Formats: sequence, structure tokens, C-alpha cells
Amino acid sequence: MAAQYQFAFSSEIVGAAIFAGGPYFCAQGNVFLALSACSKDPGLISLTVLEEEAAVFAASMTIDPLADLSNHRVYLFSGRNDQTVYPGVVQKLEQMYRDFGISAITTNYTSAAGHGFPTINYGNPCGTTRSPYITACGFDGAGQALQAIYGPLNRPVQWIPKNLRSMGTKQFTPGGVSPSILSMDDTMYYYMPTNCRGNCPVHVALHGCQQTQADIGLEFVNNTGYNNWAEANNIIILYPFIVKSRLIPVNPEGCWDWWGYDSLLNTYVTKEAPQLYTINAMIRHFKNAIL
Repeated sequence: MAAQYQFAFSSEIVGAAIFAGGPYFCAQGNVFLALSACSKDPGLISLTVLEEEAAVFAASMTIDPLADLSNHRVYLFSGRNDQTVYPGVVQKLEQMYRDFGISAITTNYTSAAGHGFPTINYGNPCGTTRSPYITACGFDGAGQALQAIYGPLNRPVQWIPKNLRSMGTKQFTPGGVSPSILSMDDTMYYYMPTNCRGNCPVHVALHGCQQTQADIGLEFVNNTGYNNWAEANNIIILYPFIVKSRLIPVNPEGCWDWWGYDSLLNTYVTKEAPQLYTINAMIRHFKNAIL
């Protein structure tokens, strides 16, 4: 999902961090491709096809020009024991980035992690894959990601609970539709650093499948490490949430829409995608807010 946003709105951001994610438009609107090629069989992924499709989207101006990607900074993570999204799938994304002119790419393919967000010492044992999908792997995934995108940062400090706040999601959805129609939670959270007084970078942290509030509460918000770095470096962190839904849309695992469950045809990877639209509206709100 982060890569989809990056391609759609490349002129408005400086980079992206991808944890166990595949190439842009990998699923091509097909859930069976999502569960096969884009998860476990990277040999079935044709970058030629996907890059040609990206060029079509750019030509139709439903995503920003692909040339805007070249100055981005990227972080890619895939654990050696990840049996949910194989490392080869993430490596296909790396090649796609290089094909589109991105050279500032930081990778971590050496960790023995399973499928989960890596932290220094919080979560399940590193090689495991189970709820809450946060793993204690002896290194700071949030810190690696943020520094790959923004450059050297001050060391993290303890985050301050009162600086974590919530806001309704509906004010950001297309036409103010109910977030549940988009499989999004009514509430999003954001961390506002103590010393942020305006013009602070805005970073969106997107949770993974089965990391909804109903599944794990605010563990992703509180324990992945982003808030500590945010407090030390005046970075605003946004935490939008998905909700599980079994019918209209069909999203029983509580995933972001990376295969097309919530959009007509293939618009789920373009600016027309309702979830991407909503995230963009959130970012613009916080960039323009008087703090």
C-alpha cells in the first residue's frame, strides 16, 4: 500500500519505507495474483508488464509523472523467515525502483525475522509470524526507515502519551462518505511532537494485515518505535486504520487495499483510489495546519 501511495502521489513526498511489500500494481486487481505471485512466487512477477502499466497510468495523469520518483529515498525490509511475503517479492520491488531511476535505496534482507514489524526488544521472538505481528529482532525498524528517508536524525527519546491524539476519519474521505464503506476505521491517530510548531515533516505509518484496532488495539501505534523518533525530531506521525469487513468490501484480514477490493477496475493504485485519496487528505491537512 505504501508503494501504491508513493507512485500515485510521487510529486508530494520524498520517499517511502516498505516492510514486506511487492511491486507497484503487482496484483493487477486480482486476489489470486495477490496470494500467489505477489506473496510467494516472485518468479511469476513480470516487471515489464507492471512498469508498462505504470507508464499508462502516468500518461493518463491518474498518477504523478514517473520521473518524480527518481529523487526519492527508499527503505526496504524483508525477513529471511518471512513465509507470508517472500523476500524475492520485495527484491522485485527494489528492481522496479531502480528501473525508474531511484538509486537512494537502503535494504535490510539479512534479519532472521518472520512476517512482522521489527523492533529492538518488543514483540514476539524474531523468527515468528503471529499476532500482533511485531517482532523483537534486535534492531529498530522504525529508526532505520525514517533515517533512510529523512537522513541522519537525533537519537530517539521517550514519547509522551499526551502527544498521541485521535481524530475522526470521515472528514478526510471522498465526499465525506462513511469510512466503513472504504473498510477504514472511524478513528485515526497521530503523534504530535512537543516542539513541533509548524512545517514539520509528516510521515504516515501504515499497519499490516491483521493489525487493526480490533485485532491488536494500539500496539502498532505504541510499540513500533515511531513515536520515540518523532518526539526527538519533530516529525508528525499519522496512523490511519483499516477495519475488517466480510462483505462490501470483502476484507476479512483487515488489509489495506493492495489488490483492488475497494475500487472499480484498477483504480486502486491511482489517485482515484478512495483509501489513497483519504490518506492524501490527511497529509495535506497536517501539512497545512497551524500548530
